[in-house]
Amino acid sequence: MELAKSFDPHAIEQHWYPRWESAGHFQMGRAEGADPYCILLPPPNVTGTLHMGHAVQHTLMDALTRYHRMQGDNTLWQPGTDHAGIATQIVVERQLDAQGISRHDLGREKFLEKVWDWKEHSGSTITRQMRRLGTSPAWERERFTMDAGLSEAVTEVFVRLYNEGLIYRGKRLVNWDPVLQTAVSDLEVISTEEEGFLWEIAYPLESGAGHLCVATTRPEAFQKDVHLPDFAHLPIEDLNDAEIAAFLRDWYRGLHEDDESAADRAARELVEAIGRARPDILRLARNPLMLTLLAVVHWNRGRLPEGRADLYRAVLEHLAEWAKDGDHPCPPKVRLRRLSLLAFAMQAGKGGQTLQLDLGAAASHIHSTFASDRPRDDALEFLGREQAASGILTLHQGQVRFWHRSFQEFLAAWRLAGAADKDLPQVKTFLYVPEWRESIQLLTGLWYPDQHDRLDSLLAMLVEHAAGKNTLPRKACAAGILGAVLADLAPGGYRLPAEAQTSYRKLLDEVMAIFRPGAHALIGLRDRAAAADALALAHDPRLLTPHDPDYWIPVPSGIAVIGEGPDERRVPIERGFRIGRFPVTVDEYRKYREDPRHSSPPPQPDDWEEQLRHPSRPVVFITWEAADRYCKHFGCQLPSEVQWEYAARGEEGRPYPWGEAPPGQSRAIFDQALEHAAPVGLCPEGATPLGVTDMAGSCWEWTATEWASGHHVVKGGSWYNNAAGMRCSYRDGGHDVVDGSDNGFRCVREGLP
Repeated sequence: MELAKSFDPHAIEQHWYPRWESAGHFQMGRAEGADPYCILLPPPNVTGTLHMGHAVQHTLMDALTRYHRMQGDNTLWQPGTDHAGIATQIVVERQLDAQGISRHDLGREKFLEKVWDWKEHSGSTITRQMRRLGTSPAWERERFTMDAGLSEAVTEVFVRLYNEGLIYRGKRLVNWDPVLQTAVSDLEVISTEEEGFLWEIAYPLESGAGHLCVATTRPEAFQKDVHLPDFAHLPIEDLNDAEIAAFLRDWYRGLHEDDESAADRAARELVEAIGRARPDILRLARNPLMLTLLAVVHWNRGRLPEGRADLYRAVLEHLAEWAKDGDHPCPPKVRLRRLSLLAFAMQAGKGGQTLQLDLGAAASHIHSTFASDRPRDDALEFLGREQAASGILTLHQGQVRFWHRSFQEFLAAWRLAGAADKDLPQVKTFLYVPEWRESIQLLTGLWYPDQHDRLDSLLAMLVEHAAGKNTLPRKACAAGILGAVLADLAPGGYRLPAEAQTSYRKLLDEVMAIFRPGAHALIGLRDRAAAADALALAHDPRLLTPHDPDYWIPVPSGIAVIGEGPDERRVPIERGFRIGRFPVTVDEYRKYREDPRHSSPPPQPDDWEEQLRHPSRPVVFITWEAADRYCKHFGCQLPSEVQWEYAARGEEGRPYPWGEAPPGQSRAIFDQALEHAAPVGLCPEGATPLGVTDMAGSCWEWTATEWASGHHVVKGGSWYNNAAGMRCSYRDGGHDVVDGSDNGFRCVREGLP
């Protein structure tokens, strides 16, 4: 063997380091009785690369770690990287600037994806450098400071310290960056001193006896909204069903002081009307002020409007009529017309929907409706009077906004509903803006059924435009909005004209591409979810039942890797089985409940009417008994924990269904990225190699394995939980009779076809 003339560290290190790492020499020591020794790596910023300072400290830490490892101690050198949030944002925004786009063009979700992409790129640069240095941390335990587990630990520590009285909570001034639109630390600002002025503002007491004086250097922050110390500020929570009934009973008893039975009868009528109404009207009723307005409409009209658009119109007309002539001399219809112009301007601004405007800007959108020498002054006076008179608007610190977002969306729709036909083509541009979904739904609700022909023309125009030469993201957004519109109109028997129906079907067929790998890079999560919901309402060919052969994914026999770390074990799977490609969907459960062969009807899950509007989402609010009964009805069963984990991990024991990569929005729905379980198959990158999808996130899945008496194991995490539950080995116990909003299931069938 010929020796090299000079030492070649690259060849030597590239040969030995991978062997050390793969052999597990760097893993945390677990010897019983050995002394512990641990070093936590000060995490380098994920935005950068290692410098000489890192090289020095890493050398020292590595020497100490190797020394104690050779001493036989249970040694751990914990590696990780830090988020460097502001610096990361700056780096990513500079990259976008070079491409001529801003984070506002992308939207929040896509911008966050770019940030996470940069984290993966820069973080891997740092770990590659550490490996080239020859350092020996426990790589299998590598963490990132924004990992869900660490974020959860930070929350736990701060809450515990607060509860123990060791830290306090209060409102403080922050350094606000108007470009980044976030708070920054004192280290990142340049402070300058300047002369100030202390203002003293006297607020007269209602009794007329004196005043309350408030001293401040920021008088613009005080406009009749002084919050006094030592006074509690209580948020108004949503009302539950029992509270709605009690509220209405007391409200009607106040009107029928001499006839309690008539009051209770009227209250019951309204409670029943709300129960029969659409789920979104029930959501409105949970707000105390909106419930009061519903009661007023019911009292004045003797009934509750069935359509949401009619309900909003009734509420706003009542609020406009509410103002006394002395408070607002302008007729209600004129006032609503002016407010509709303002609402439309706020919906259709150049920068997209805005929920508040500077008072002067708001006046500029309506001043043309005043025939006087001082239209701007009249517009400002009008807005001030409107806030005091009806409550449709609020005015705070020089900013105008509608009291409820729904008011703005409805009034914008009302303005469109009254527009001439020649102005309606502008609605085509709104079809690709998610914030216009509600207004377009309300517009069509205002026209149906009285203006059926006009509605046909509008929807035919929108469908043809969406199905034309458009990018997939725009088609997906349009499909989501059109699907929501048609779902709203369906209870009244509305159908698209035949030609438009053909184009709509073509549009939906093309939008099926959202279920292909890579779609997440083109389309935001919410747009994909909305498009999937629209597909399900029209026809989603993926939605099958256990009777269909394609419903099942075969899982061959083998050796299952169960658990993790010291609890890991291998279990032989002697007989293959089949498992549902998706969790059981709302569409499946509906067909099951409608099956006439039941001796007794299956239980109806909570929020069932709302769930039926989303057929391709996993059915939730399911108890263990309900899931078990469903499976037995089709001659199958719930998976055991071993079967579920084997289907998710395979023989290689993947930490996640898709492999080693950490969870992200392309692979799973978690950490409240959506406010509900996602349509099945929305994250194709999260499927197992065999093609089983949605085994991480979206909804917890019941198994047949007992956790404790009256409890069974649930697996997979949910849309509500953090990333920790995404690991295939993670297990939790669900109470058998609890039907949570994220409790679902899937089926297995023994044997292979």
